[in-house]
Amino acid sequence: MIIKRLTVQSQVYDIVTKGGSLTGKRKRLYITNTNDSLEANLDLYLEDGSAHKYYFLNGTIIPSNATLELEIIPFDSSVFHLRAVTASSSPAIHIIYG
Repeated sequence: MIIKRLTVQSQVYDIVTKGGSLTGKRKRLYITNTNDSLEANLDLYLEDGSAHKYYFLNGTIIPSNATLELEIIPFDSSVFHLRAVTASSSPAIHIIYG
């Protein structure tokens, strides 16, 4: 299980790093906006070595205190990063990939 907290606006967070020890074989991903009053704007995508992006979510709005559950396809983590970035002004996002 992988747990990440996104707390900085416009920063790219690696959920799974290409070539790292964690694999992209998990099927469920949970994204929770823990902010009590602000919605979150989130991108979630695969990125290869040439900076091509393949989006699961692009500009998706997650209401405050809400959780989004995704079933995603397994991917080759020797080829792709799984990355997330938020455009929210005060992000408080928790991601569980497992």
